[in-house]
Amino acid sequence: MHIFLLIGQSNMAGRGNLDDVASIQHPHILMFRDEQWRQAEEPLHNDKPEIAGIGLGMSFAEELLTHDPETTIGLIPCAVGGTPLYRWMPGADLYQQAVNITQQALQEGDLKGMLWHQGESDANRPDDAFSYGERFRKMIVTLRQEFQVPDS
Repeated sequence: MHIFLLIGQSNMAGRGNLDDVASIQHPHILMFRDEQWRQAEEPLHNDKPEIAGIGLGMSFAEELLTHDPETTIGLIPCAVGGTPLYRWMPGADLYQQAVNITQQALQEGDLKGMLWHQGESDANRPDDAFSYGERFRKMIVTLRQEFQVPDS
């Protein structure tokens, strides 16, 4: 299984109306929820059930399958809407939660990538905005070390 970690805030978690696009269903697209792999379905993320909706995860997985239809794509939805980058930094709550969940999920496949979609919460303060690149790089470097994924 090719596994992808989905992290960030609401744009990653998905807020699109579930009725606006056709539902993507594919037997080769799975999601890791409640400590097990299951058939993926929208909404992938359950950070805010009352407003959860369509995100980019399912269409990303579907596109990957057009290039390699025999592969199984595993999605690990860990995004949380409205969260600033500091909560995704090494040692912070959401970072550690994503690491723990991913370590469980990796028993069934290999981590092939991490999709990140976030930034709005860090645009409100100039200090956060100007330091974003450096902090983001630190998060990515540390995640790569956690999962022993080389910089390629």
